[in-house]
Amino acid sequence: MGKLSFGAGVGFALFISVFGGVLQSVIEPLLGSDISWRLVITFSAAAYLLLLGHQSNGQSVSLLFVTLLAGALLLPWVIGFDLWGHASFYLGPLWLARCLWFYPRLVSALTDSILQAASFVAALWALQYTGSVGLSLWTFFLCQALFVFIQQFQHRSDKDSPDLESGFHRAHRSAQSALRALLSSQP
Repeated sequence: MGKLSFGAGVGFALFISVFGGVLQSVIEPLLGSDISWRLVITFSAAAYLLLLGHQSNGQSVSLLFVTLLAGALLLPWVIGFDLWGHASFYLGPLWLARCLWFYPRLVSALTDSILQAASFVAALWALQYTGSVGLSLWTFFLCQALFVFIQQFQHRSDKDSPDLESGFHRAHRSAQSALRALLSSQP
């Protein structure tokens, strides 16, 4: 299991909000509002995926998976979603990466999906009331930093029930041996 601290998440939120706000203000006069927003959103999602991949301790971070995530980042550009569709599309790859790299249980993944939705709503609210790209990014990634508490709760519950994991491994070994026996008995 990877271990990302809340402080690292807050630091990333601060970095991406400052950098994203500056990037948007620099490229908006050159490329227009719509393209600059899309670039900032894509850059932010890519940077966050890199952070998650780095913190995952190499679990499931294969070249193929990183290539698929990069393709997912480019997909909204190819499909031509509107700006809100473009922004909301990136919630999927972010959620998928966190689920695969940090959560072994379905309950944790479902809790994370609620966190993703709440983060997106909070970022939209911040954008609507302030009009600031930086504040919207800060709000989104600050809420995303809360996912470490899902991990901490998950680790606490793992310590409470050590027999579940050993029971799972016994059942897994039993199923593998049964499958081997079935495959070896066929002509």
